[in-house]
Amino acid sequence: METMKPIHIIILMCAIAIFLVMIFLQTQQFDGINAVETLRLEAYPDDLVLDLDTFASYQGLTFVDNTLYIGTSSPNGLVAYDVTTQEQTLDLNYPARHIVYDDELALLYVVGRGGVINSLTAYNLQNEIVWAINQNNTRIPVRIFVNSAGDDFAWLPSDELARIESDNGVFLSEAIQPNFDLDYSQSASGYFWTVYGSVLEARLIENSNEVIWRSTYEEFPSGTTRQVWFDGNYILMKHSAQLWLINYETGALVWQYDETGIASNFEVIDEEIIVLDAEASLLRLDLLTGAIINRVTFEQPLEDQRRTTVSSEAIGSSVIAVNADYIAIFFGDTDTLAVFSYSIFE
Repeated sequence: METMKPIHIIILMCAIAIFLVMIFLQTQQFDGINAVETLRLEAYPDDLVLDLDTFASYQGLTFVDNTLYIGTSSPNGLVAYDVTTQEQTLDLNYPARHIVYDDELALLYVVGRGGVINSLTAYNLQNEIVWAINQNNTRIPVRIFVNSAGDDFAWLPSDELARIESDNGVFLSEAIQPNFDLDYSQSASGYFWTVYGSVLEARLIENSNEVIWRSTYEEFPSGTTRQVWFDGNYILMKHSAQLWLINYETGALVWQYDETGIASNFEVIDEEIIVLDAEASLLRLDLLTGAIINRVTFEQPLEDQRRTTVSSEAIGSSVIAVNADYIAIFFGDTDTLAVFSYSIFE
């Protein structure tokens, strides 16, 4: 048997060393990714109620009492957790891109997507299907809007705003709205709002050509309005990365918040606004003044090969859901979903 030459031994040892280094680096990278996904949560272990697996395909998030409904694309589908018991109460292979709950009708609307056929399903609180419709993309809503009067509307891809018959899911046409880029909130006066340039308009639902009022704001940034909340006296809206409170009857600006970019949807509870900003701070704002009541800043994630920097766009994909006891946060930059007790603000 031929004896290995020294040069062959050196080459073999180098190959083994390179192999071991690759294994070590892979292990370190895996540990680093885990660290990124948990770093935000480690600073608040006493307040953390529920820490779920990575939800990179997150689509929707909403509370119904203390049950948190989570919509994701396959394979997770539509799931729900009772956050008080930390038990899973629902697990459906149903890709859900939008979830909204009408507490007057006790109906959970779930907009699903599957290929060219989309669906809209209404569930009761026993997780039973009340009705379901499957149609082509032109008739399945982009979003569902509900209000305290139980009048629910669907915004269709054709820019049609249609009233939903809650007992069977039939759409009743209300108005055709070109350039409809503002979320809709039903009111006693039947207004909807539209934005173009630096102008905000209020129009009648029954006659989209009738302008109730028009306001022009020189500081209005370019961008799309993503969310609107209405309480009878005020319109709170997220436009671009700012919050704006508008007098409902006149269109006058009450305040705007632009200290840091707003990076999630907002929730309003007891005249307080809960929202995540671009610095990964969870804010409580006074509804009537826009002043910060207090702030909880989460740790920035570690750098890794997936995301070398934390951008406002990454943070801006975050989503929150809030009730009187809990705050659920989907951190868009780390694809992590966690539920904290509301006492995190204390």
